[in-house]
Amino acid sequence: MLNQNRNRSFLTCCNSRPIQKNTPPAKQDPEPEKEEAADVHFMHGMYTSVLLAAFGKVEVTLGPDTQKDKAKVHPAFLCLACFPLFVMQCSAIIAIRLDMDWHAKVGQMGSFGVLAPVKLLMIFIIQLLSYGYLMISMKLLVFILNPLTWLEIKRPQRLEWVPNFCQDTACVNIISIMGTPGFLSPWAIFALLLKLMIGYLVCIDSVSVILQSKSVQDTIFNALAIAFLADLHLPYWSFVRHIFQLHEAKDGEDLVFAIDRGVWNVETRTLSNHGRETTFMPGCMNKIAKCCPFFTRAGGAAVMEDLLPFLMILMVYVREIFVVAQAFDTTVLPAVRDVCTIWRWQNNKGDLLWSRVPQAVVFFEDHVSLVSVRNKTELLEITMALAYHEPCLRGGRFFRMMSHDYATLSSKYPLKIGAGILMVILILFGHRISGRIMLSLTSGNRKEKANDDEETAGEE
Repeated sequence: MLNQNRNRSFLTCCNSRPIQKNTPPAKQDPEPEKEEAADVHFMHGMYTSVLLAAFGKVEVTLGPDTQKDKAKVHPAFLCLACFPLFVMQCSAIIAIRLDMDWHAKVGQMGSFGVLAPVKLLMIFIIQLLSYGYLMISMKLLVFILNPLTWLEIKRPQRLEWVPNFCQDTACVNIISIMGTPGFLSPWAIFALLLKLMIGYLVCIDSVSVILQSKSVQDTIFNALAIAFLADLHLPYWSFVRHIFQLHEAKDGEDLVFAIDRGVWNVETRTLSNHGRETTFMPGCMNKIAKCCPFFTRAGGAAVMEDLLPFLMILMVYVREIFVVAQAFDTTVLPAVRDVCTIWRWQNNKGDLLWSRVPQAVVFFEDHVSLVSVRNKTELLEITMALAYHEPCLRGGRFFRMMSHDYATLSSKYPLKIGAGILMVILILFGHRISGRIMLSLTSGNRKEKANDDEETAGEE
């Protein structure tokens, strides 16, 4: 009996456990919402840095503490730094254009020798190299021209532009006003327009540079030389960044362009309180979103930013095909026609649809460019007038390409021009068409597999 009691007490002692109170689990901090990328890609360089600065992605270190002594760089300063680069690039392109042999004969369209295929190949390679340059620039330009971009894309607020050393009320007010979209967007738009202008000039003048070459080696070296001018913005930006101790966001490491979904009220499809605080003109933004829903990120702004640049670059490349065809057909370099156009602008001859644009071009070439253009055009006038009667005026041998020239060249060389246009369309839209086909095939296979699984489950 005593042993049984001892055994029971031993079991009770061993099996006893401390009583645990039902304490609620500790509350964990909610995970921060992941930012949604805007699917906007960019190419590093001097011109693109102005766009990054407009969204507060370029900073400068003003003191020993690299974290606290930082200030955001306004895009106006970087845009001013772009101007010397633009002058250097334009001056080099103008010098190449004026240094060409104006009497050089381009081979006939039907009589291709050994050199002509190499020239066409190098023209194709230069256009291929310029594709990414032009496409990304056009996409970014459409991106920032969209007024709702400055509302939906996260960017620093007005007071975030004020550096730490600015404590005066007047200083804070001035700098905060400079951080509004009205003072940020023009600089980014202007810088991208300069970049597009350089890319277009390289595409156009590369045709003449290559066609006037007299050997295969000259053709390759001339093509590489003019392609280098388009990429000059990369080393120039590296120089400016290191000299002024600038830091920029890196694509892939930092989320550069993130969507702010909190600016819209999902139920009413109008601006929320946060959206009204973000913009100066909430009523105007509501009207734009209502009349043009495809301007919003949810309504298809990304599709518009993808489609419009494709159409614009398609027009550029189709025109390039006709320029090359006209050069082979008339044995006249395209650059000679461009110099004749400048001569007409300088002498106020010819019908000008936009008179301000020629005036701006002539002012730039006379007062800003590092190369004297007027002396060369006067020399062109003298030399060409000896061989031809008014060659630069309408109807002359060196007059620019007109709309009826497209129809004439198409009827004269339908197969060559048609094959070139078809190749451009396939290159630009081929990956999209193949992607749609692969997507439809994979979705069809998934549906067939799902039906087979349902039939197998029904049999079981």
